[in-house]
Amino acid sequence: MKDITINILLSYLHLKLDFEKIQAVDYWEADLCAIGFTNNFKDKLIYISSFQKEQNQFYVEVELENGLEKNKIFESSTSKEIEELLISFLY
Repeated sequence: MKDITINILLSYLHLKLDFEKIQAVDYWEADLCAIGFTNNFKDKLIYISSFQKEQNQFYVEVELENGLEKNKIFESSTSKEIEELLISFLY
């Protein structure tokens, strides 16, 4: 079971987003403070971690598979900012 911070984030995102276009992935089962999201093509991954972060603050890394752009790192993102990133990069 994931950390409460991740569960709260997932609940928030389920209320806000269409999960037919994106999916949560858990490549880090042992890391209770991490979760990821990908699109249906699985060509982009957004990694999210709440480890050692304040309440409603997350480390976010947008991993782009195309090799044309560098990964984007956001050191301190809120739930709302993560919602916007998911829409921007995965929809």
